[in-house]
Amino acid sequence: MAEASELGAASSLEEELTCPICLDVYRNPVSLTCGHSFCKDCVQKAVSTQQSQEGSCHCPLCQAQLEPSLELQTNFQLHSIVGKLLGAPKKSTSQEKEAPQPEEIEDTPQEDETVLCDFCLEQSQPAVKTCLNCEASLCQAHLSKHNARATQRSHVLVEPSAGNSLEERKCSEHSKLVECYCVDDLACICVLCYIAGSHRDHNIITLKEAWDKELGVLHQTLQEVQTSESELNKSLENLLENEEKVKTDEKMFRDQLLKLFKEIRSQVDQKEGEILEAIKSSTEEQLSEIQKRKQATEQKRDEAVKVVQELQASKRQRDAWLFLKTFKVARDRLRQQDFKVDDMKMPAPVIQLDYLTVENILKKSQQFILDVHKWIHVPYNHYHLTFRTGDNHPNLMISHNFRTLTWNYGTTDYSKNDFELYYSPDYLFPMALSSETFSAGRHFWEVDTSSGAHWSLGVTTCSSLWNKTSMYNYYLQKEGNWLSVFEHGTVTMKQEWTKFVRAVRVELDCEKNMMSFYASDQMPPEKYPTLIKTLSVYLKSPFYAGFCLLQGSLTLL
Repeated sequence: MAEASELGAASSLEEELTCPICLDVYRNPVSLTCGHSFCKDCVQKAVSTQQSQEGSCHCPLCQAQLEPSLELQTNFQLHSIVGKLLGAPKKSTSQEKEAPQPEEIEDTPQEDETVLCDFCLEQSQPAVKTCLNCEASLCQAHLSKHNARATQRSHVLVEPSAGNSLEERKCSEHSKLVECYCVDDLACICVLCYIAGSHRDHNIITLKEAWDKELGVLHQTLQEVQTSESELNKSLENLLENEEKVKTDEKMFRDQLLKLFKEIRSQVDQKEGEILEAIKSSTEEQLSEIQKRKQATEQKRDEAVKVVQELQASKRQRDAWLFLKTFKVARDRLRQQDFKVDDMKMPAPVIQLDYLTVENILKKSQQFILDVHKWIHVPYNHYHLTFRTGDNHPNLMISHNFRTLTWNYGTTDYSKNDFELYYSPDYLFPMALSSETFSAGRHFWEVDTSSGAHWSLGVTTCSSLWNKTSMYNYYLQKEGNWLSVFEHGTVTMKQEWTKFVRAVRVELDCEKNMMSFYASDQMPPEKYPTLIKTLSVYLKSPFYAGFCLLQGSLTLL
């Protein structure tokens, strides 16, 4: 037993007297100004290599800067101890085996560059680990020797890291190795921060404990992100399918529309050609008839001219016999001629383009254009409403983002018929208005009603809850399992609704003066919720979106 104890002591002493560079017992040990000791030949070679490569020299262990004119002081105490050690019994073969590896902290290399061993002299080998306590990177040979020393077995080893990575692992306040984790401040700290620093009395755990704890959070977060990734991929696939469908539908609709308008233009052009041809034919026929009548009339005119000339000649005759003779000839010619003027009746025109006809055609054309416009679906604008503040009911609370309305019970006691009492001039109903108004366009908004038990929502022309005279209201009311639609306080529809109303969609078409209510049992509401009622609204003045609440809360989507 005594011999074994002596062998163990000698082995431990030999580990303490090993040169960090050559990994052998000191030969002619010398000390640097920083206090670390090496073999004289080892440190001279190391310093010479540093000066040739970097132009400066530093301690291979602590990286302390050394003077260019290096003065090596012989460590006589070490020299004496080494002499005694060489005469002591060697450790057994079993003790020469490689010591067990210390607990290592997995870490990801911060850089892609190869980190070299800090203790190799002739040819630096790639480091396999970095010791945070020694602040040095070690190759496999130096790592085995490092781990064989009992005092170094508890050192923290990480993946090879460069100098910047090592500095990041030090406390910025105490320049000590970060070994603890502050749960309160979510920060990595050193022991001094916990003992006498700003993290004193905080909830402190080891880095390993923090690592184990955060691994569970990481696993849950990873599952959530993977689920989101899967949902996003599905959504992306749906978007791609919709994109292809939109492109296909656009081509189909374009082809159909081009074909339709081409056919319409063809029929219009054909009818135009037929009418123009009929007009041309009628014109030619009338002109031909006019030409014939013109020629006949010219002949009659010429004969009339001759008869006039003969009668004028007879008038100038002074001989009675000759007068009677020439007048008889002129009178006989006159009896043989027909100088009657024929009244030519013009045929009716092929097309009647009077003012009324033109107006009628234009009206029909405009109606056709309106019918075509109905083919085009003008989408509703999703209006992201906010609640107006300032004059709401005192029992209604509005969230900081102005999108959630909550009923605060307070001391007011409301009966079951409070919705009907709203139309009493002296009654202030628990109602909130939107900040926005609607007077044109097509809009819709959606409301999360899953947390509301007794509510109504719709539109109103009332700009102030304190002045409800001459206002118009259209709203949907939920009370128990019943849904009711009101127009100016009159129930126009009431039906039992067995499904849970999670969301309500309100559509307002100011162009057509139409309004619709939709209900959905899903959240978010599906693309095509269930239609409850469509109303014709009277847009006397701009509408406000109105929200009445007696229990729970309503949230604008």
